[in-house]
Amino acid sequence: MAERQGLEVWGYRMCMKDRMRRFLVDVLDIHNKDVIEKVIGISSTRHYPKGRALYNQGEPVDTCCFLMEGVTGAFLYTTGGKQISDDFSFVSGEMITPFTNRQRKALTSVVAMSNVDVFVIANMDVITLFRTYPEFQTILFEWLMQAYHKQWALKSARYQMAAKERYLFFLKEYEGLEDVVSDRFLASFLDMSPETLSRQKRCLREEKPD
Repeated sequence: MAERQGLEVWGYRMCMKDRMRRFLVDVLDIHNKDVIEKVIGISSTRHYPKGRALYNQGEPVDTCCFLMEGVTGAFLYTTGGKQISDDFSFVSGEMITPFTNRQRKALTSVVAMSNVDVFVIANMDVITLFRTYPEFQTILFEWLMQAYHKQWALKSARYQMAAKERYLFFLKEYEGLEDVVSDRFLASFLDMSPETLSRQKRCLREEKPD
């Protein structure tokens, strides 16, 4: 029995390592075998069920997370307790670690909007990887540029588009999430009331040909 359990544990670990290796190669586009084995040795994968927080606003951030599978939402809580939807992540390989203040505490909470799998590396190890391997310098640069363009596009949509255009923007840029994100979160994300969102959905349905 003990030997069988030992083989099952070994098989599970090998399966997870293979998944991590495929993620690094196919998603993060890292092909240096030495780098891959180094990263696998200092990282892990974690599963979060729907509704579980990966990071909480105001708490220290000591890990870096890359999305492997699922959908996460970033939320900001005001001093009055109001919850504001900041962004949603659904692309495999996207870095979902929240931005931090000078005390390295999360500026937003990150919550699993569906069952989520993430690739996790401790921040201290990430810093070493970035300083040592050009591959991770490239990943950091690309992540910063993606975050910049994504936030700028979102700001433009929120402040320059009418309600209908904002909803169409969401359907295009966050394709498939309309069935994952609740109307309450989506309305906040698009800077409109739930009633306005409901009206936009109804109008769009009525515009579609039978």
